[in-house]
Amino acid sequence: MSSIFPLREDYQAFIEKFSKSIPPEVCFYLYGSFLRDDFVSGRSDLDGGLVVDSNVVIPKDIYWGLSRNLATCLDEFLGVRANFNMGDRVTNEDGRFMSYTNDYTDFLKKEGKIICGEDFIAEMNGLNYKYSDLQSVAFNLRKIRNGFLTLLWRRSHDPRNAFESVSKTFNILSGTPKKLINIRERKLILQRESVLEVLLEMLPNFDPSIIKRVNLLRQDPGAYERATEDLGFYAEVVTSVEEMIREYLTEFPEISEMEVRI
Repeated sequence: MSSIFPLREDYQAFIEKFSKSIPPEVCFYLYGSFLRDDFVSGRSDLDGGLVVDSNVVIPKDIYWGLSRNLATCLDEFLGVRANFNMGDRVTNEDGRFMSYTNDYTDFLKKEGKIICGEDFIAEMNGLNYKYSDLQSVAFNLRKIRNGFLTLLWRRSHDPRNAFESVSKTFNILSGTPKKLINIRERKLILQRESVLEVLLEMLPNFDPSIIKRVNLLRQDPGAYERATEDLGFYAEVVTSVEEMIREYLTEFPEISEMEVRI
C-alpha cells in the first residue's frame, strides 16, 4: 500500500493494476501531465479515458467491473487521483454526443497513449456544437457515465455525494427527452405529459418505461429515496439514457447544420 503522499511509482503501479482487469473490448488510454515532465506526484491528476466497443449502450457488467476495479485501486494507492472519461465507440465515431470538440480530439490523437486495448482514439470525431441543448445532452451523458465509473468508491467514502450523483442521473433521464425534441424539432414542450408522446413520434423504437417509473417516483419522496439506493435500478436509468441517444443516432444518422458547425 502506498503512503498518502504517492510517488510517481505509485501512479505507475496504479495504472498497471487497473489495466490488468480491463476487458479486451475496452480501450484504456492516458493523456495529460503524467506523460510529460510537468507531472507532480500527489498534486497532478491521472487523466485518461475508457472507450468501450459497443453501440452507445455500454454493457452494465463492464460498468460494474470497471467501477469495482477503480475503487480497489483508489483504496490501495491512497492519494492517487484518477480522472477517467467513459465513452463508447459509436458515440465517439459520430461525435454529436461525445462532448469533445475537434481541437480536443486532435490533442488526444497527438498526445494520448494507449495503455491496453485497441486504438479507438483514432476514430474520435470531435465537433463544434452549434446548439446548446445538444452540448448539454453530450455533457450529461459523460457526467452520468463517469458517475457510474466512480459510484462504488464514492458510496464507500462519500455516501452523500454518491446519492446526489444518482439523483442527478434520474434528473438527466427525465430532462433528456425535451432537449432531444428541441434539438431536432425546434419545439419547446412545457407540459410533461406531452413530452413522451412527442419523443415516441420522433424515436418510435425507444422504450419509455424507465422514464415513466422515475416520473412516478417523484410523487413519492420515500419511494424515490429508496430507488436511489437500488443499484440495479440505477443501472437501468443509465441504460435508458444511452438507449435514447442510440435511437436518436439510428433515426438521424446524418450530422446536420442545425446541430453542429460544419
